[in-house]
Amino acid sequence: MNDCELNIQNLTKCFEKGTANEKVALDHLNLMVPAGQFVTVLGTNGSGKSTLFNAILGKLRPDEGTILLGGEDITRQKDYKRALNIGCLYQNPLRGTAPDMTIEENLALAYTRKSSRSFFAVNRRDSAYFRELLATLNMGL
Repeated sequence: MNDCELNIQNLTKCFEKGTANEKVALDHLNLMVPAGQFVTVLGTNGSGKSTLFNAILGKLRPDEGTILLGGEDITRQKDYKRALNIGCLYQNPLRGTAPDMTIEENLALAYTRKSSRSFFAVNRRDSAYFRELLATLNMGL
């Protein structure tokens, strides 16, 4: 599924609905990311960025809407099944990234999580794959 697009349709998530603390984090959000595109999501604190990513990752279930990956509806798919096709590395070094490692080595952290639970090692095939992906972003290792 490496060449698939992400298509989010009418995604809605409300926390503590019906209470004084009700917070609409996503309000019928639509987003289409074509295959091969690099997208940045910007917003202030509380704007719904983390909620969006947690919905995509399957860590929380939206109230409404659909999440399609490569045309497949993954909206209700379990997070561990999505992890075979979606990787996430957090910016916080305590949660997954290693600032003293190269971009390639950080990519390997997410990439190898789907295939094994062991500590990673970058092999030649994976290294070539990462370099090919990074070349599309005009980034060197």
